[in-house]
Amino acid sequence: MRVALAAGVGGIAADCGGVLSCATCHVIVAPEWAARLPRPDADELAMLDMTAAPREPHSRLSCQIVLAPELDGLVVRLPATQY
Repeated sequence: MRVALAAGVGGIAADCGGVLSCATCHVIVAPEWAARLPRPDADELAMLDMTAAPREPHSRLSCQIVLAPELDGLVVRLPATQY
């Protein structure tokens, strides 16, 4: 989330600043990348139930994705809306 914001990627509101309290950094992870990420914890799953756009099978909150070298090239798409 922070990398996308710093790079000027539009569409990620990130209203809470990454503290897992708003679901406005909702992204959909490409299926081929989804298994490479740690499973979402209970708090993230609860927030994903509150996304503005319908939740999808590979929906995640970008604030909970910790970037590491093995995720170089990670592909996500943005939902139609964050609000």
